[in-house]
Amino acid sequence: MRRTAGIQAAGRPLGIEDEVGAELMDLTRQKVARAMEAGIDPLGDSGARVVDDLVHRFAGVLARTPDPGFRNWLARRFEEAYDPRDA
Repeated sequence: MRRTAGIQAAGRPLGIEDEVGAELMDLTRQKVARAMEAGIDPLGDSGARVVDDLVHRFAGVLARTPDPGFRNWLARRFEEAYDPRDA
């Protein structure tokens, strides 16, 4: 999530914007930016709550079940946008 925030802040697409819409992507950018600014550890309990909320929102919009398969699918979509040269 932390790696993706910079990409999102720069406006680079993740490839799922068309599927979920601008409103959810904007919310994702905002939640991730706030978590980063607050120093929330993405691997800690607070980070897990942020991720859980976003996973459930994406699942609802995409009419999917927020199970491990969906989480893996969503994580891959976010990772596709990550370029280590931008880190």
